[in-house]
Amino acid sequence: MASSISTPEELGRDNQNWLQMWNDSQTEFHQLQVSPLLQRCWEKLPARKGRRVLVPLCGKSLDMIWLAQQGCEVVGVELSPVAAKAFFKEAGLKARKQRIGNFVRWHSGAITIWCGDLFALQPGQLGHIDRVFDRAALTALPPDLRPRYVAQIGELVSAAADMLMLTLEDLEPGEINTSDLVPAIDPELQRLYSERFGLQLLDDIPPVIAPENDPSGSPLRGVQELPGGHHKAYHLTPLAGPRP
Repeated sequence: MASSISTPEELGRDNQNWLQMWNDSQTEFHQLQVSPLLQRCWEKLPARKGRRVLVPLCGKSLDMIWLAQQGCEVVGVELSPVAAKAFFKEAGLKARKQRIGNFVRWHSGAITIWCGDLFALQPGQLGHIDRVFDRAALTALPPDLRPRYVAQIGELVSAAADMLMLTLEDLEPGEINTSDLVPAIDPELQRLYSERFGLQLLDDIPPVIAPENDPSGSPLRGVQELPGGHHKAYHLTPLAGPRP
């Protein structure tokens, strides 16, 4: 997938589209369960004491509650105030709100959501971040915004922060829709991240999913309702040396 540099006008249009979707309750993309890939892969990552996890473009994801239950301090960033308010209300959490510049900071217990434009955050504003959990935020963005997103996340976190990245990758033209496909690292991820990170494919849910009555008790039960395509989980480990 080819990428280009986005203009402020293009970013503004994307923001307006996102806000409108939440205002109109067009949120079919919201998952009603914790990501099975998150649950399967989290224990494979290096343990970090007192880790603070950044969840960009977080929506009202239940993944944030699960991360807090694992002992993490969760820092979400979400453009839509409708999504931020719904997250705390549906979780039964009473949040304190504080306006900080162009952002409204919602906070309850181990979970904070900065409500505003991710691209307007300044380095150091979120405090120290140990890990980024990208729950398909990159792949949800238009291709022309992805390089800017990658650069912004790099500015917001320390050079030592690693990443757990979930992606939804379409089948290539002519590719057979089968679970026998050999998982591979997406070339666009290589282009966007390989200068700073080593990329490891941790897990892959192929387009054909096991039936719902799978007796294995796997956390993948019921995930046949996920959108089509490959759902993959990557661990991005920072390379030694200064940032390029």
